[in-house]
Amino acid sequence: MTLTANSGTGYTYQWRNNGTNISGATSSSYAATASGAYSVVVSNGGCSTTSSTTTVTVSSSPSATVTASGSTSFCTGGSVVLSASTGSGYTYQWKKNGTNISGATSSAYTATTSGAYSVVITAGACSSTSANTTVTVNTAPTATISASGATTFCSGGSVTLTASSGTGYTYQWRNNGTNISGATSSNYAATASGAYSVVVSNGGCSTTSAATTVTVSDHHPPPYGERGDFLLHGRECGLECFHRKWVHHQWKKNGTNISGATSSAYTATTSGIYSVVITAGAVAVRLRIRR
Repeated sequence: MTLTANSGTGYTYQWRNNGTNISGATSSSYAATASGAYSVVVSNGGCSTTSSTTTVTVSSSPSATVTASGSTSFCTGGSVVLSASTGSGYTYQWKKNGTNISGATSSAYTATTSGAYSVVITAGACSSTSANTTVTVNTAPTATISASGATTFCSGGSVTLTASSGTGYTYQWRNNGTNISGATSSNYAATASGAYSVVVSNGGCSTTSAATTVTVSDHHPPPYGERGDFLLHGRECGLECFHRKWVHHQWKKNGTNISGATSSAYTATTSGIYSVVITAGAVAVRLRIRR
């Protein structure tokens, strides 16, 4: 703060702080940098006059720091509380990316969006601005599953389930809601029945996929013998598949599907080589009948 005395021809000056002469302070003005009661002695032609005092108060700049209540990187919908250093008489103005946040004038601010946050703390005539605290809000990853083939198959088979991928994604596969130990890659070879899902995580965000049901059939081919050949001697004959657990039949004549012949029995009335394909899940069993 600059203090200036009245001037006149032939005037000389001596500045004082708290009644003590300030060495070298003999001009008509003085830049005060310390607290105190300043006065000046003005002399002219053997006469001196001392001014009244001017009180100067130098306040310490407040310490401006920010602490976060938790991680500053979180998923959409989350938040973090930023708290500024406190002190008697302090006032606050929070900023995001260098711009004042309207109404954000308390010692704490809840950040819900990405940006570089700082706070200006004022104490008396002094202000300090904190360093930036960067907040990153991550978008939840997409979690979907695609299967490499049929999800219903015979015991001993498998299907590869593949999760949606992305930079930085991590994975945890589950069967019937329980984590599968060690199944943390983007794909998983399922060999057992169950409802498979995957938890995809990225930057503090996690999304669980819809379940993909895998069914492993433990049925075995029906015992029709080595080939199940039958000779027909010019008469009508009923050919029947007795294993009723098998869900689908397709009768063929000379290797060609017989239209509509999808029940467990077929009545053959013409010469030919008859066969049946019996399917349960991914298992097909063929019975061949020769006429």
